[in-house]
Amino acid sequence: MAAIELVKTTKKYGAVTGVDAVDLKIADGEFVVLLGPSGCGKSTLLRMVAGLEDISSGEIRFDGRVINDVSTQKRNIAMVFQNYALYPHMSVADNLSFGLKIKGANEDTIASKIKGAANILGISEYLARKPRQLSGGQRQRVAMGRSIVREPVAFLFDEPLSNLDAKLRGQMRLEIRLLQKNLKTTALYVTHDQVEAMTLADRVVVLNKGRIEQVAAPLDLYRRPATLFVADFVGTYPMNFLNAATTDTGLRFTNGAEMALSERLSSNIRVRVGLRPEQLHIDPAGVLSMVVDVVEPLGSDTLVHGHMGTEILLVRVDPGVDVRAGETVRLSSNAAHLHIFNPETGSRLN
Repeated sequence: MAAIELVKTTKKYGAVTGVDAVDLKIADGEFVVLLGPSGCGKSTLLRMVAGLEDISSGEIRFDGRVINDVSTQKRNIAMVFQNYALYPHMSVADNLSFGLKIKGANEDTIASKIKGAANILGISEYLARKPRQLSGGQRQRVAMGRSIVREPVAFLFDEPLSNLDAKLRGQMRLEIRLLQKNLKTTALYVTHDQVEAMTLADRVVVLNKGRIEQVAAPLDLYRRPATLFVADFVGTYPMNFLNAATTDTGLRFTNGAEMALSERLSSNIRVRVGLRPEQLHIDPAGVLSMVVDVVEPLGSDTLVHGHMGTEILLVRVDPGVDVRAGETVRLSSNAAHLHIFNPETGSRLN
């Protein structure tokens, strides 16, 4: 296993900066997820750690040793891709053993490691099959098995579940997390799927335009996003954002509604207020008023779409709540659940 450290790690493509002076420490045995939209630099960062991309400046260290000029083969990392990257003409057993044979491992060692990895991943009965005879989930297990037998210092995952259906993604998330815990190997995992990030990670690194927006435990990202970008990106349902201004006692929204705050902010400044759909409640005594546009019953809960003036709102309610399109409902929220941001800089104010 290895502790991984990025020091001002930068990647430039001519005048374009793909990764901008990233500083990050990943502890030995930690599972860290790089999360962000397409083009944010997460895969580029992963490829630099793997040695598949040269860095433009900065350093990458394994256990304190700078490995900028160390080849991919000598970094002793294992990479799992979204397209499996299996040899189609080889059996599962041959795919698992290929890397070990290249390294010159003896037959007994190879057989022992294949047996161990196959047992861990539940693919023992498929060892004689070719990749085309396997399902997507089974192929992904083989790809992970090929990594396990090498006993790498770190696993690097590049959106490995993107090609699987929703149910299988859920199963594979659990398997990857259990596998990493059992092997106690450092893992760096790239995804744009926040559900994967929230369920897999010890810590999540949210990237935007090549820079780190926030590094935190999954629930800390949800409960206290550091920026507008993180607040908007993290959450099963998108956060509501309303324009408001601060007063001596709290907030005044654009429709004139006021809400008290327990903490003091500077008065008479414009702010952007975030409210999660699950933390808004239909309440006759609520200070906010919403016209209902669409009601989406989802079984376990119901999503209510509406508007307050020109601002769009989404509220998640229990399935038994009777709400219909065209109604006007009042909404309340605990002031402790408000996320208040500077609309210019995007930084958190409360």
